[in-house]
Amino acid sequence: MSKKAIVLDVNILIRAVLGKRVRELIDFNPGTVQFFAPDVADAEARKYLLALLEKRGVKRGGADGAEGAEGADRARCHGIHSPAA
Repeated sequence: MSKKAIVLDVNILIRAVLGKRVRELIDFNPGTVQFFAPDVADAEARKYLLALLEKRGVKRGGADGAEGAEGADRARCHGIHSPAA
């Protein structure tokens, strides 16, 4: 049986990083569904995550905006891959 594939947009990527429900859905289906995100969505999510984290009062880890990258990398840890991967 082949796995199903779902392509995630920037809004869902952000919710996977900041929210609970989307992350639970992704974690619940690792063996049956593959999640993909285009590189452009990944880049856009990183850009918006910086502003969203700042608005929530999360302090920046460094001058390079490391926590925005950290959040997007957290999404990668939850099984979300680039289509080329």
